[in-house]
Amino acid sequence: MDAKLTTEAHNAQTGAQLLAGGLKALEISRVFALCGDQVNAIFNALSQVGIEVVGTRHETAAVHMADAWARATGEVGVAIVTGGPGHTNAVTGLAVAHGAGSPVIVISGQAPIDKRDRGGTQVLHQQQIVEPVTKFAREVTDVRLVPEMLYRAYMAAVSPTPGPVSLSFPVDVFNARASGYEASFEPHPRKSNFAKIRSVSHDLEGVRSLLSSAKAPVAIVGSGAHWDSGAEHMQSSLKSLGIPLFTVELARGLVPDDGEVCFGYADPRFNKTFRAVEHADLVLLVGTSFDFHTLFGKPPLFQSNAKIIQIVDDPLRSSVCRPSDVVICGNIGKILLELGDLVEDLRQPATEAWIASLRELHASSQSDWKDIAKGFAPSEGVHPLQICRSLARHFTSRTGMTVDVGDFVHWPRTYFPALQRGHLMDGSVMGTLGAALPQAIGMQLAFPGDPIVAFMGDGGFAQASWELSTAVENNLPIKLVVGNDSAWGVELRLQEAEFGESVQCLLPTHRLDRFAELVGAKGIHVESENDLDAAVDELMAAKVPCLLDVKIPRRCGRPMSDIAIPM
Repeated sequence: MDAKLTTEAHNAQTGAQLLAGGLKALEISRVFALCGDQVNAIFNALSQVGIEVVGTRHETAAVHMADAWARATGEVGVAIVTGGPGHTNAVTGLAVAHGAGSPVIVISGQAPIDKRDRGGTQVLHQQQIVEPVTKFAREVTDVRLVPEMLYRAYMAAVSPTPGPVSLSFPVDVFNARASGYEASFEPHPRKSNFAKIRSVSHDLEGVRSLLSSAKAPVAIVGSGAHWDSGAEHMQSSLKSLGIPLFTVELARGLVPDDGEVCFGYADPRFNKTFRAVEHADLVLLVGTSFDFHTLFGKPPLFQSNAKIIQIVDDPLRSSVCRPSDVVICGNIGKILLELGDLVEDLRQPATEAWIASLRELHASSQSDWKDIAKGFAPSEGVHPLQICRSLARHFTSRTGMTVDVGDFVHWPRTYFPALQRGHLMDGSVMGTLGAALPQAIGMQLAFPGDPIVAFMGDGGFAQASWELSTAVENNLPIKLVVGNDSAWGVELRLQEAEFGESVQCLLPTHRLDRFAELVGAKGIHVESENDLDAAVDELMAAKVPCLLDVKIPRRCGRPMSDIAIPM
């Protein structure tokens, strides 16, 4: 063999090495993964370049953790799973990230190319499976294209509207070697290079005209503002508009819920103050569009003749559910800076009165909580509201929260204000059971010095319980509060209301604190309000992963249940 060819073959990198090197070039420092035959090579390659691998117990949890990392840090999250059933297990995590608009790269192993359609094991056409829940999905069947496909996937994940992507690599591509031009492709994208469309001054004049004539304007700020490259300046820019704000999804905490400028959750099911938008004559949508949270922008929550202004970074998000009067597409932070200069001193006396009425409504809604927990016998357990009140003694602006699915978690979702960017997460519009625990792990890794509290029901905890061991193995002192009613509480309530009986909604009673101790975490159990404060104090003081198992009444329902939830 020619000596030159021998040297080139020896120096050529494997597909796994090319992928690991590409992730390193993209400044990825940590990935969340579950090992498997088809990804062993990439695990080794990541170790060689110094990228941390956080091992999980389930592929869905790995994607949830990567998603939470992305939401908390503003960086791309990466999950690695094996092929076949490992890939299909990751689909739910991808769907949650897709619903949240979270930039996550899921790297899947895949069966060897020559075993496709020939009776090989774990053979699936993986790209087709994930296309509905990703922005970009590819099966990379040529080792020379590994760096380029990683770059393209990364760019798809971060722009123009963030979202998850999927790359599947057959195991023989990971093991093959490549050299030459394609293999030397070195992606170096940086956030500063993601230039978006600049705003146009005459569009802003149209916004100024509408704002100047509005007497009861509101702004609803959504996830697009969270991902904007100028998000750290977003709070001052939004406040400079001089109109009342509400936040939703990943924008929760971008402007603190202070009851003066920002009035909380843009969802009437969790915020009575938001119901006052029925009187708004102008709605400014910043980085969001009408959806489930805002009852699709229709009456009776919004006036049919209210003016709608949208500032978005992606034209595909404009005029969703109802047409907008003005749409400006571009860099949200830059647009808001320009708009703030234009609307200075535009506020009318009527607008001042409108804001004052919202402040009064917000203050009065806080006092509505006092009698809610009454009417339950002590033997039934501790009402979720009492749990929230006890925890509130420890909560600060740095406390992070992840909330799962079900009636129990709606109490803390409604009770606690969002005070810090990236510190409140849920399962997005997917409403995915069990996501809160792995999300808490991702958030804790992003904010190692902050207390992180996950709220789950007993059913949701069962979906992801072994990830508590992941927290133990990584010395992550997450706090887990489980409302244990030994039931699928939401479905129990709904079935009984509609049919007068329930089917398969009751669960056995388990001491979940004992499970926590089994995997090396701290476990605490409470059945009485008299013991609650001491238990919460112990939970919040714990330096290791800790689970507080609280017996709650079965029929607490959810707060603010006087409003229907359209599907």
